[in-house]
Amino acid sequence: MNTLRLVSEHDPNPADIEVVHQGLYTFNMRTMNDERFLDISIFLRDEANAVQGGILGSVWAGWFHLNFLWIADVYRHQGYADQLMQAAEAEARAFGSTSAYLETFSFQARPFYERYGYQVVGAIHDYPPGQTYYMMSKSLTEKV
Repeated sequence: MNTLRLVSEHDPNPADIEVVHQGLYTFNMRTMNDERFLDISIFLRDEANAVQGGILGSVWAGWFHLNFLWIADVYRHQGYADQLMQAAEAEARAFGSTSAYLETFSFQARPFYERYGYQVVGAIHDYPPGQTYYMMSKSLTEKV
């Protein structure tokens, strides 16, 4: 019989990381009997085609998970985040998503997400120290 051992690796091989990702992905798809998955990646590019912002997320099991929303400092407060949110949520709806969720810190964009109808459904206080980590969700079928 094979003997397994625990190995902590601080600079792991990306292929090894992918084995774990794919193992859980396969388990989830099989368990939920839902293999429809969509990555959403929308970028804000300048005239040189350099990325100056973007929104990254995914849709699975009817839920849009907003993973990242970032705008370069020089382009903030010019409406680009609104455009990215609207485009990502539209893509998620088109793929059949009826709900959305995200995570944000108290020093990030909670008020922005609340304007889009997201509500706090959970919080971890003092993570990181002095801050709060929020989990937020909303329906994509209701108008905000």
